[in-house]
Amino acid sequence: MRSLLENRNVLILAIAETVTGVGSWVTMMAIFSILIFEGGGGVRETSAVMFAGLAPLLIASPIAGALVDRVDRRSVMIGSQWLLGVVIA
Repeated sequence: MRSLLENRNVLILAIAETVTGVGSWVTMMAIFSILIFEGGGGVRETSAVMFAGLAPLLIASPIAGALVDRVDRRSVMIGSQWLLGVVIA
């Protein structure tokens, strides 16, 4: 474990993934709180928001798996993070 943390690239990746994960979580909690407290949303609306967040993963995972097998992983990872940032912004 120590040798992984001493590698600068792994440390930068870990920090970036942590920031991305926290940002995604905060965004989802903000959507839920606005939906429930401001919009009068119930179980159906909350489930719809949760499904809307998971549906792209279910659809895109097989395509992304095939893409990663054929294209440089570093390019795919950088491109996906940029795309995620654009979608969240």
